[in-house]
Parts: sequence; structure tokens; C-alpha cells
Amino acid sequence: MTTKRRAAAVAAATGIALALGGLSAPAALADGPRTPPAVAEAVQARPWVVLSEGDREYRVLAVAAILAEERFYHKEPIATFDADLVAAVEEYQAARGLPVTGVVDGAVWEALSDDVGLVRAGDSRPALVNGLEHSLTHLGYSPLDHGGFTRAVKAFQRDRRIGVDGVIGPITFRAMYAEGAEDPV
Repeated sequence: MTTKRRAAAVAAATGIALALGGLSAPAALADGPRTPPAVAEAVQARPWVVLSEGDREYRVLAVAAILAEERFYHKEPIATFDADLVAAVEEYQAARGLPVTGVVDGAVWEALSDDVGLVRAGDSRPALVNGLEHSLTHLGYSPLDHGGFTRAVKAFQRDRRIGVDGVIGPITFRAMYAEGAEDPV
């Protein structure tokens, strides 16, 4: 499910629940309920960084960590896009009905974002959490320096004007991995 469709589905479900049951809206949504629309649009407008064999950077390790958690990559995640990662990306693309190229393009990033979903402190996916923590550290938000995962995510969100909730959702994920991730919005 794409990010836009997921957001529409959540909004529709919340509206139905409020109409039928008089329930209150959740206190916090992924990426914070107070993300200004202009910020969300600016983050979503940033193109994904295309990764391919030979690339060496923090995003490569993140992709390897996500694919390890999804059981497509069977090595310790590293920051080098090698032949093993190409094979894992191809297997992932085939499983998700994407064109099999071995390249991490926008369609792959969107699928990865959907598979990651929401990540908060205590998440039960260790390879994923390790990859996200490595990315936060690379971006200047080490969980060790910020007092834990939640505080590091909140600091990252605050600096990018994303609604602060300490949860990595689709907007925070894109802000971490799209072009310009090293710079605030």
C-alpha cells in the first residue's frame, strides 16, 4: 500500500470510528499529528536516492538491514552495495511485483517504507532497528548521544519540523533517506 493510500485509509477508518462509536482520535500518529502540511509536502517531494552496485553509504546499510529483517538478505548488513545485496534486492523486487533490476529506485524505496511501517522504541525487529540507529547516527542523532532511540528520533523530527512523536513513520523515513536527508527541510 502506498503512503498516500495508507494515509487515506487511516483517515477514512478514523472518521468511520468517530462517526459510529464516538471514539476519540488517537493521541499521536506516526510522524506526529502536528506536522505542518507544507513540511509534509516538502519531505514527500524530495526524490529518493537511487542506489546500485558499488555504492557505499549509510542508505545502503539501511536497505541491507531492512532486507535482512524481511529475510531477503542473509549477511550482516554493511554499507557497501555488493553482489549479495544486488541479489537480495532482485529477490525483493520479484516478491513485491516490481521490475527486477537490482537497483534501489523510488519504487523499491516506497515498498521498503510500506514494509517498515511504524518503528518505535522496543520494536521487535532487531536488524531493522540497528539499521535505523546507524542512519540516525550518520545523520547526527546518535541514540547513545541523545538518550535513546525515541529521543534521537524526536530530535531528528524537531530539526526537520516534522510533528514530534519519536516514531519513525513514512514522513520521517523519507526525511531520513531521500535526497537532502542530511539537511533540515
